[in-house]
Amino acid sequence: MAYLSAGQAVALVAVELAEAGKTLQSLEHALMQDPRGADQKSFPTDFQSLDLLAQSIEELRLYLSRLSQEIGDDASSFDLSGPLSEVRLGEMRRRLSGRSRQAEPRQEHGDIDLF
Repeated sequence: MAYLSAGQAVALVAVELAEAGKTLQSLEHALMQDPRGADQKSFPTDFQSLDLLAQSIEELRLYLSRLSQEIGDDASSFDLSGPLSEVRLGEMRRRLSGRSRQAEPRQEHGDIDLF
């Protein structure tokens, strides 16, 4: 059995997501190249990488779901304002904060996040 603190478990998920992000960036670069000059032999490997990325994200989802059940509502509450402030996507930040859409004041304009 593996016993980790909640922080350690979440840190390991962050590492996995970083690897998934690297894979996605690599695939994005390969797919954005001019198809006339693309190496057709790399397509099967690229699609396998996409499949592995999709599987990895699903496994992380399942793991986090189970982790949240293990931690439960009885665990200490944490101040998420620092970590949430680093999330650049407004809708994702709202979802991660646990706030419902109805709990927020109505906005005239949505967030635009420029990269």
